[in-house]
Amino acid sequence: MYIFLPFAVVTFTVLATKLSKRVGRMQVIIPFCLIGIAHTASLALVKSSWGNPFIMIPLYLSRCAFMWSTGGLSYSIIADYVPKEYRARWNTLESIASFGWSGSALLGGKLVQEHGYQTTFVITAGLQLAGVLLFACPLVPLVAKESEIQELVEDRLGDDRGGAEGGHRELEEPLLRERRHVTSATSAPRPTASSSIRALPGMNPTYEESADATSLSRSLGHLDHMMKAGSLG
Repeated sequence: MYIFLPFAVVTFTVLATKLSKRVGRMQVIIPFCLIGIAHTASLALVKSSWGNPFIMIPLYLSRCAFMWSTGGLSYSIIADYVPKEYRARWNTLESIASFGWSGSALLGGKLVQEHGYQTTFVITAGLQLAGVLLFACPLVPLVAKESEIQELVEDRLGDDRGGAEGGHRELEEPLLRERRHVTSATSAPRPTASSSIRALPGMNPTYEESADATSLSRSLGHLDHMMKAGSLG
């Protein structure tokens, strides 16, 4: 079972990544988590089949694949929306959460001893459902879809160049650009560092609208990099 589990998680991770490109990351994370929670509840409801490996093993593999396949998408959202100077704090919080996940095994073992596995599965499913409803669902309107980002990038590029070139044009990644010296007082320095998606108008309610061309160029370059970054995009 544990030989096939990593392959199941990888397969569902690829599926989740491809779906997120079409419908959005939060639009994939929430349904996948809800399906995984339903599988967890099913582990409690099919007590009569606990001794049947042809039912329990596929159910367990499917449950873990749905629940564990969206981790990369969650990390990508943090990377896009959290400024660089605060990402270490979020990673620290994630480590604390992982410790809590491991430490809860002690409580789970106590529950199993006193009430059995069925009660433990029901409590787990309830806590997971509360987490999705209280923390994941409110993020849906705040996280931009990849299709929306692509359309906005193309629109801004067309506006920035007056539509003269037309069509889709790939943007340069700011982190890979060479620094260019300013030759005149009227020319603006070209950005050399990537910024967060938060800096793009309409993508985050905390953004303050600005007509600064440098900020726009930096944001577009970062968004293009996101879209070309595979599963982390």
